Amino acid sequence: MIDHSKWIRETYPIRYNDIAPILKSGFLYVSGRDKMYRPLMILNVRKLIDGNYPIEAVQAASAFFCDFVVKKLLVPGRVENWVMIIDLNDVGMTSLPAKKVQAIVGLTQKHFGGRLFRQFIINMSFMMRKASSLFLNFVDEITQKKIFFHNDKTYKPDLA
Repeated sequence: MIDHSKWIRETYPIRYNDIAPILKSGFLYVSGRDKMYRPLMILNVRKLIDGNYPIEAVQAASAFFCDFVVKKLLVPGRVENWVMIIDLNDVGMTSLPAKKVQAIVGLTQKHFGGRLFRQFIINMSFMMRKASSLFLNFVDEITQKKIFFHNDKTYKPDLA
């Protein structure tokens, strides 16, 4: 709680003009809702790579975006969490900005705890699928049940 309180004091207020170009790049956006009305947040890693933004700016934009989702798209007592889809289309193992993706996911876990319902990672290359199976051995069972990997571009998850 102390770390979170310190983070809020250091991070907010976030000036929209400072992060507008990053948000307009489309690296993070909402694309509808699932059948329980949870917002579907999409993290487009290719746009994150193409933008080549510093990690602090990406974290500030992500915090602003998640705060917007909490304030405008969630309904207390009805819809209190979201679904995150990480799209790795056209991203190879060597070009993956792991620190930036980890910073975004870590920010949502640490400072927006309890908001993530499910996380899907889609359009993974063969090498990434193999590496991810190794990664899952080090993650606790509860987190393993929240992360789904899928490579089919036509995949539509049943999020009930």
